[in-house]
Amino acid sequence: MCSSFREAQVILRFLEDLKNRLGMSYLFVSHDLNVVRLLCQRVLVMYLGKIVEADPVAELFERPRHPYTKALLSAVPAVEKGDRTERIRLLGEPMSPIDPSPNLCRFYSRCPKADAFCQSEMPALRPYTGGAEAACHYPEEYAEPPEEKVRIA
Repeated sequence: MCSSFREAQVILRFLEDLKNRLGMSYLFVSHDLNVVRLLCQRVLVMYLGKIVEADPVAELFERPRHPYTKALLSAVPAVEKGDRTERIRLLGEPMSPIDPSPNLCRFYSRCPKADAFCQSEMPALRPYTGGAEAACHYPEEYAEPPEEKVRIA
């Protein structure tokens, strides 16, 4: 763990320099999305151990498709005062991470879009334009799914 902000900056710059000079790849795990934006080219967003979105970093910050990703990004502090978006407050309680149900979306209990379909079927990670993928039955309106989903009543 770094003892100061300055030491953290030096380490992050060093990692970025190695990546650029040597063409290295990292598996970088972080809750700090500003650091993710700096170091990463592709991002996997997980909720309770399940990937809910996978995107190139610019695409993720520009067009989040999963409601959890959108909530995470709303919590990132803005650099400029005018860039601040309204924070999304998630309601409900997360389901147990110890024994999650395999038959429902893990974000179901906190999702503003959840319905009976979400409670009966785990959404698959589906591809979208621009190299993005999301696991949601109701991705954001501007996301273009590759095909119409079939609902079983």
